Amino acid sequence: MATVVLVGGGHAHLHIVRHAHRFHRLGVRLVLVDPGAFHYSGLATGVLAGHVDAATARLDLQALAERHGVLHIADRLLTLNAAQRTLTLEQQGTLAFDRVSLNVGSEVAAPALGPAPAGVQVWHAKPIAALAQLRAALVDGCQAGESPAVCVVGGGATGCEIAAAVSTCMAAHGASPNVRLVTRSRGVLSQHPSAAGQAVHATLRSLGVQLHPQAEPAAWTNDGLRLSDGRSLTAAHVVFATGLVANPLIGNLGLASSAAGLRVNAQLQSESSPVVFAIGDCADFGPRRLPKLGVFGVRAAPVLQRNLLASLQQQTLVAYRPQRRWLSILNLGGRTGLALWGQFWWLGRVSLWFKLWLDRRFMRRYRPPARSGH
Repeated sequence: MATVVLVGGGHAHLHIVRHAHRFHRLGVRLVLVDPGAFHYSGLATGVLAGHVDAATARLDLQALAERHGVLHIADRLLTLNAAQRTLTLEQQGTLAFDRVSLNVGSEVAAPALGPAPAGVQVWHAKPIAALAQLRAALVDGCQAGESPAVCVVGGGATGCEIAAAVSTCMAAHGASPNVRLVTRSRGVLSQHPSAAGQAVHATLRSLGVQLHPQAEPAAWTNDGLRLSDGRSLTAAHVVFATGLVANPLIGNLGLASSAAGLRVNAQLQSESSPVVFAIGDCADFGPRRLPKLGVFGVRAAPVLQRNLLASLQQQTLVAYRPQRRWLSILNLGGRTGLALWGQFWWLGRVSLWFKLWLDRRFMRRYRPPARSGH
């Protein structure tokens, strides 16, 4: 019996687990290796703001795997030997495979500032689960009668969402928002239409977020950050949302890779080995560099599924052709959203409603069907 091992519980591997029957009917055993739950990035800032329950944004990977007849191993990958077709796991040792797919995500490319001073807590936009922990810390501070100073570094979509969510969280717990947003650009959302960035800036300002443009963190101070322009910001919490790089595991596997991820061809196959595939944020897609957004993993998942099966059957693989435009919707504090589609954008409640509808629909795909009452 052939064995396909899925390393990492990312968007694309959720799809494959859900369609495991297509592997089973060909006599293929599926194994999912991942140490924990799946935390959905689309709802993460909703959890931080407080209008989305943490359980709504989380999936039990073991339960999902069992429901579809997939073996789940709660472990982490250490090394991979493509020639011998074996994986070495942190706890359970060696695992043999016929094909392996990597969907292990990314991490924040935070500046190298060294250890933070005592009294300053550092958070990253990833792992996603950390944002729920940040919320708990903020709520504790607000309930103690404090107004914790928060500095968010990064003026892209994620930084804007986090700044809005933090401000919303603090206001909901009776504290005056004390949030600074630092960006190296002249304004927020510099990669998007300037009018959209200006509209988001105005929304953030209405939430009490202060913008510090054209600056970067230069060093820690005793109670916060010193910026590249010489200003110092007091901060009890510093959140880095400064772009993403592939999970560092990828660079230690002995396969062709870059900071963007494992080098794969149009068929999502490693450039170094035809038995290794990669997808999502941990992959460096050879035909063109892709943004590290979940939408690409979701859209590429059916191609990965088809190619894993085709590879086992010595059939022709198909190419993944990523879209040139995609819908992205920012949650700006739970009252408004910004929808972006190429050069088109829309700011308002309808955008947020549509985002939450899409995100909840995505999560429902992977939950057991509700039982009807009798």
